[in-house]
Amino acid sequence: MNRFFSFTLAVCLLVLMSFTGVSAEVRPNGITITPYAGWYIFEGNEDYNDRPLYGLGLGYRFSKHWSTELSLSYGDFKLNACESPDCDDVSIDGYSAYMDIYYDIFPCWKVVPYATVGMGAMALDYDEEDRDPNLVISKKTASVFHYGGGLRYSLTPQLDVRADIRHALSFDVAKSQNQDFDLFNNMMATVGFTLTLGKSKPAVSQSQMDDQDQDGVPDSLDQCPNTVPMVSVNARGCPYDSDQDGVYDHQDKCPDTQPGERVDMFGCSKDSDSDGVMDALDRCPGTPANATVDVHGCPLDSDGDGISDLLDKCPNTPAGVNVDAAGCPQKKAEKKIRLNLKIEFASGKAEISTNSLDQVKKVAEAMQEYPDSTAVIEAHTDSSGGSEYNLKLSQQRANMVVHYLTNFFGIDASRLRAVGYGESRPVADNQTKAGRKRNRRAVAIITATQK
Repeated sequence: MNRFFSFTLAVCLLVLMSFTGVSAEVRPNGITITPYAGWYIFEGNEDYNDRPLYGLGLGYRFSKHWSTELSLSYGDFKLNACESPDCDDVSIDGYSAYMDIYYDIFPCWKVVPYATVGMGAMALDYDEEDRDPNLVISKKTASVFHYGGGLRYSLTPQLDVRADIRHALSFDVAKSQNQDFDLFNNMMATVGFTLTLGKSKPAVSQSQMDDQDQDGVPDSLDQCPNTVPMVSVNARGCPYDSDQDGVYDHQDKCPDTQPGERVDMFGCSKDSDSDGVMDALDRCPGTPANATVDVHGCPLDSDGDGISDLLDKCPNTPAGVNVDAAGCPQKKAEKKIRLNLKIEFASGKAEISTNSLDQVKKVAEAMQEYPDSTAVIEAHTDSSGGSEYNLKLSQQRANMVVHYLTNFFGIDASRLRAVGYGESRPVADNQTKAGRKRNRRAVAIITATQK
């Protein structure tokens, strides 16, 4: 066991050396020859003493990571065959043949860690002259499956020193005829030299090997040097973006976005106005916040007046009615019709002469043309007489015009209003006869909605 401890210590030293990160020339492909020696450690209940073994491997390296090897070994084992002090251990010759596969984990390192797996057979034989006549020992051939790992240190591109430890599962190895079939857990520890027949490849510089984000692409070639660990990358060292939307697959919540669609930071189609309809399908991309929209992203307009329900102050407008910005029916523009009536009043009187009835008729016709119109009849006097008298007289004259409109032309009285202004609003000089005549007047102001 002291030898095994020494071997383990040597392997640990090689492990420490492997973390120096020193690069070496890439080992050439080609035939490998490996002489080795080591120690075979039997499971305790087999009654074999742990003994050295020696071997030779012939292999082929077919890539920088992979190689295979046929290994032949010999060991002089000792069997504790009896409990009597007079009984000597039996010398057993062990011949082994294995076919192994090796995988170099970091082939460009100075010290390369590797994994190995293999299987083969071990034949146990003994010399009849050494056998105790009291023992019955069978000659056996055992099947062996082993796996393990180790390190190889590059002395030159063609020459390595290697050390490894393997767990060997041995089937049908029996020390006597009375032992049943069993499975034994053994160990092998070996050290050897590997000579590779072939031409080495150019040395790999440290800068070519550096890979800060550990994505498998050297920093010198890595266009995305800070890739998140465990993310698959392309030859440029960048994460894949299958739908070409600008969001890497490992971040893309919507990996099947259609070409050309605008997406958000999660790779999903963008919805700028947050109405639930993606921009690519939104026919009304500027929808106000909180507006209820249809499948096209446009605000609902229940009464079809062109004003969305969100803004519509009159949501049940009849079809075809013109509406304002609030969605309410537009009020028709009003116009005022001013008719200066040439009605003659006798001085100091309110009666309308028969010659002036056609003037009253003009007012009636205008109001009949606009059924929703209203009219204000204004009456004025000259300055003859007192102001109070003139105000009363003008009101009587205005009332007389309204009387004629309602009683002779059928205009509803509710559409009419009479106002007397007396002498307060002259339009001519009251100092002249002609001026006073002009000031004795009546005016009809009609307010109508434009058709």
